[in-house]
Order: sequence, then structure tokens, then C-alpha cells
Amino acid sequence: MYLSPVENSDTDIRFPVKLQAGSIVTVRIAAGGNTQVVETDRRLPLRQKGELDRIIRHMLSLDFPLDEFQAMCRQKKATAVTSQSRRGLCRPTLRVGGPNRSSPPRGLRGAPVRRTGLQYLHVADPLPATLLRLAKKGWGRMSVLKRSGRIPSKRSATTNASWGYTEKMCRNLCDQLGETAPSGLKTFPAPEEVIRYGERRLKEKVGMGYRSKSLMLLAKRAISGEVSWLLDFTMIPDAHTAEEEISSWYGFGRYATRHLLVLMGFHEYLPIDREVGSHLGIRKPGDTDSNLDSDHFEDWGKFRFTAYKLTRVANRLNWIGD
Repeated sequence: MYLSPVENSDTDIRFPVKLQAGSIVTVRIAAGGNTQVVETDRRLPLRQKGELDRIIRHMLSLDFPLDEFQAMCRQKKATAVTSQSRRGLCRPTLRVGGPNRSSPPRGLRGAPVRRTGLQYLHVADPLPATLLRLAKKGWGRMSVLKRSGRIPSKRSATTNASWGYTEKMCRNLCDQLGETAPSGLKTFPAPEEVIRYGERRLKEKVGMGYRSKSLMLLAKRAISGEVSWLLDFTMIPDAHTAEEEISSWYGFGRYATRHLLVLMGFHEYLPIDREVGSHLGIRKPGDTDSNLDSDHFEDWGKFRFTAYKLTRVANRLNWIGD
């Protein structure tokens, strides 16, 4: 949602949407208290309102099962409290030859404990409670693009490039190949336009470089009719089918594949690149292996990525849970 054709400001985002009838409408989404305010640059017939409503719900992931994630947080919170309560209190040790000080037994050093007078009480893992608090506020959903076909196209623009150059490539794609909305914004190009433009011009004029081959092959795959969900977000494949398809694309390795799967709503995957690996502590400076993997957050099942992402949010906000 931070790349063309989307325009961002501190208060809202704007982007063009091409409807099935062929008309292009510009949508503005702004925060309004605890809700999102959606506006269009012109009035729409009832049928197009319904179509746009489905598109916006998809883009804001409003159908993501956040209630299931909250239920899992509650269960983990209750389990953690019960588990810790069964251990009871740990009596302090007394130091000889000095003032009496309480200190946790050797086996508890490094474990989460709370001092209460001369006793140490096990403290339950605060993570489930913290994530539950965030989820109740609506955190956990991801903003995605209208059609799945745009996601891998933009993903190609992020490889071996600074964020500034990624923005430039996506902006050039829209400016040179997209359609112009009445508002003046440019749409993201359809696969047919990418193919018509050609690999050479993608490489030289858009600045896609070696990525132009991947983009061309992806555009041809999209219009082949063999992968209907690439251009129709209402058709949702199962995770295994999607993984097999995406991993077969030119230039899409393990990380890129998992990244797209997460953007499609399959949060049981955890895409790990150098930045994620460094945060998880499984990558050290100087490591060259880019296909990192780990078992972090595996106990969160279908919400593995949700838990990972909200943990990072919680750490950034310095929340310690209930």
C-alpha cells in the first residue's frame, strides 16, 4: 500500500480502481476515530458500489479471522497462567556472612520471575495478553492490493534495490503503462499492457533491469487462464496450491514465495530474510545464507506471521501486556 499507484499522506491514502464496467474511480481512505472512512471522487451506481465494497474489504483484510486469533491469545494466556500457578512459589535462599537477600534458585535464573518480599513468584508469559490487547484494537490485518497479480509484480521490484529505487520502478510502471483516472492518478498496468510494452522497454525505460524478464513471464502466466486467482481476488486457492504455483515462477525463491503467501492471507508462513532473521536472533553479521528458516512462532499455527508481526509492534510500542 506504500507503492504506486497508491498516494500516501499523514492522514489518508488515495488510489485509482478500475471497475468491471471499465470506468476508473479514485478512492480515498482516511482514519475516523476507530473506523475507516472511505470516499470516492464521484457517485457510483448501486451495482458498482457493491463491487467497490468487496474490493475495499479485500484490500483492508476485513474478512481476516481476527476473532480466531483473539481466541487463541486468550487460550494461550489462560494456559500460561495455569502452568505457572501449578509451580507455586519458590522459596528464597539465604546468603551466609552478609545481609539476608532473596535470590532465585539456580534453575530459575534467566526465567521470568517477580520478587514479592522474600519470595519469588513465577510470572506468566505476557506475550499472549499483549497480542490480545493489540488484536482487540484491530491490529493484525494487512493492507493488500486489489488483485493478486499486482503483488508479485511489485515484489519483483523490491529485489536487490533500495526502497527509493523500488518506489521509482513502480511509479514508472504506472506512469508509462497505466491508464489515467479522471483524478489524474495512474492505474497499475494490466498484464496485457506489460506484454505490449515489451521486455526491452521495461528494462531500459521503466528501469526494471533484469527484473523485466520475471515481470514479462508473470504477465504471460496471468493471461494464460491457467491460474484464475492471479487476476481475481474472489477466487482463493488453498495454501499448498498457491505455494506450488508461486515457487514455480522465475525469480521467486523461498522467501519471495512465503512473502506473497502472507500477503494473500496465509499467515501460517513466516518469510525470513536477513532483516527478519536478525530480529529473531538467528542471523549474525556476516552471514551469507539468504534462505533462513526457523521454528519461531510455530506454536501459533495459522497465525504464525500474525503473532510475529504483532510481537514486533508490541516491542516497538514498549507494551508489556496485562
